Amino acid sequence: MPDSIQFDTIIDQLTPDVQVETDWESGSTGLPNDKKTLLLMGQGLASGSVGVPTGSDVQTPQRITSVAKAISLFGKGSNLAVMCEYAIKAGPRATIYAVQIKAGTTPGQATIDLVLASNATGSGELRVHIMGERFAVGVASGDTPTDIGDLIEAAINGHPNLPVTASNAAGTVTLNHRVLGLEGNSIATRAEITASGMTATMGGASLASGTVAADPTTQLAAMLADRYHLIAAECSDATALGLIQAHQEAASTPAEKRWGLGIAAVVDTAANAQTLGNGLDSYRMQVLWQEASERPAYALAATLAGLRASNGPKKAFDNVVLPNVPTPYDEDAWPNVGDIETALEEGLIPLRAKRGSGKCEIVRSVVTRQTTPITYRDHNIPEKSDYTDLAVITGLTPYVGKTLKVDSPPGQPGTVTPNRVKATLGRILKALDREDILQGVATAIGEGRVFAKVNNTTVTRVDCAYPFKPTQNAHTIMCKKTYETTASL
Repeated sequence: MPDSIQFDTIIDQLTPDVQVETDWESGSTGLPNDKKTLLLMGQGLASGSVGVPTGSDVQTPQRITSVAKAISLFGKGSNLAVMCEYAIKAGPRATIYAVQIKAGTTPGQATIDLVLASNATGSGELRVHIMGERFAVGVASGDTPTDIGDLIEAAINGHPNLPVTASNAAGTVTLNHRVLGLEGNSIATRAEITASGMTATMGGASLASGTVAADPTTQLAAMLADRYHLIAAECSDATALGLIQAHQEAASTPAEKRWGLGIAAVVDTAANAQTLGNGLDSYRMQVLWQEASERPAYALAATLAGLRASNGPKKAFDNVVLPNVPTPYDEDAWPNVGDIETALEEGLIPLRAKRGSGKCEIVRSVVTRQTTPITYRDHNIPEKSDYTDLAVITGLTPYVGKTLKVDSPPGQPGTVTPNRVKATLGRILKALDREDILQGVATAIGEGRVFAKVNNTTVTRVDCAYPFKPTQNAHTIMCKKTYETTASL
C-alpha cells in the first residue's frame, strides 16, 4: 500500500477486492449551523483518559468534535466511542456531548467463537462480518486453521474503533465484546470462506452471553438542571429507558421549559420490541426498531440522534434514508407491511429495507405514546416544552370575542360574508405557521387557495376550505369558531 495514502479501516493484507473508506474527520462538526444539543450516554473503557465511573461517581459531559477525541476520552471500541462515531457520521454539524454511565452489577461478557477446521486445498478468501464491517483475508492451498486464524485476528484487532476483539487459538477465533454487559448481544456476526478444504463456522448470528444492562441512574440524577434537547442511550432495556423517559418528561414541563426527547434502539424480535415501546408510552421517547440489524442497537440510537440533532424542528424524517445503516443480511427478518403497521401502532420507528440499494429508510418518525391523552397535549414530535390546557386557551385569546378581520359590507353591519371568513382564516393560519404547527401558509394565501362561499342549501352558513400542511410538530389540530348571534361579530 503506497505510503502517501493512509487508511484506517482497510487492512494492509489485501486480496483482489474493492474496498472503500470514507474519512469523516474531513467534515465540519458542531460549528455555526448547530440545531440542538445532543447527549450520548454509554459505557467507556479504562483505557480512556476520563476513566470509568464506579459507585457514586459522576462525570462531566464532554464536547465531542471528532471520533479521535471520543476514542481518546472513552477508549477504542467502547460503546460510547462507537456511538460518537455513528452520531458524527449522521449529523456532522450537530452539537454533541457524551458522558459515561456505570456498568450494571456483575455484568457478563458477550462472546462468540469462529471455528476454522481442516487445511485449505485450494486458494480463496475468508470473510468475517462483524456489526456490518467486513474483514477479508486471503487463503492459499496448504494454509492451516491456525495460519488463517492469526490473519483474521490481526485484521479484526487492527480496526480503529471496533467494539469487538479477536483472539485465535489453533483456529478457534474467539470474538469478545470489549465492554461487559447486555448491550454486546446486539453485535451481528457471520463468516464465509471460498477456499476449498477449509471450513469456517460462526457460533451464531450475533454475540451472546452478555448479561446485565448499564445503569444511568446516578448520572441522570446529577444532570437534572442541565439542558440537552436529545439524549441517546446505549440501553435497550425497559428499566434504563424508563429512567431516561422520566428525566426528559421532568425537564419538559411547562414550569421547567427545557423540552427534551430520549432516543433508543432495539434489534430484537417484533414482539419484544413492541412490548418495549408499549411499556414506555411517552411523548418524550423514540425507539428505533430493526430486527437482526447489522449495526448494534447503541449505534442505531446514536445514528438517529445525530440525524435529528443536525436538523431543524420542521424537518420531517418520514421516508428518509438513515445514514450508514445497511439492510439486514437475513431477508427473512425484513418487516412486512403488517409488521410495520403494528410497530407504528405500538410506538416504534420501523426501518424499511430499500431493496436493491442496500440502504434502509425510516418509515415514519413517531414517539412511543399510544394511549389517549388526558391532560397532556403535545405534538407528535415534541421539539418544544409541554403545555397545559391553560396554555392552549391563552393561545386562542386573540380570536375570542373579537370581530372578523374585515369590516361588514356597507349597509350590512354584522353580516358574515365569505371575504370576512377568508380573512379571519388567513389570520389564524398565519398564527399557526408562526408557532411551527403549519407550514407554507403565506404561499397558499398568495396563490388564492383559501376558499369561502355561502352554502347553496343553507344561506345562513358559510362553507370554507384551505390547504392544511402540518409540520412534523403537528399531531392533531382542530379549529372551531362559532358565532351564536350577530352581536358577537
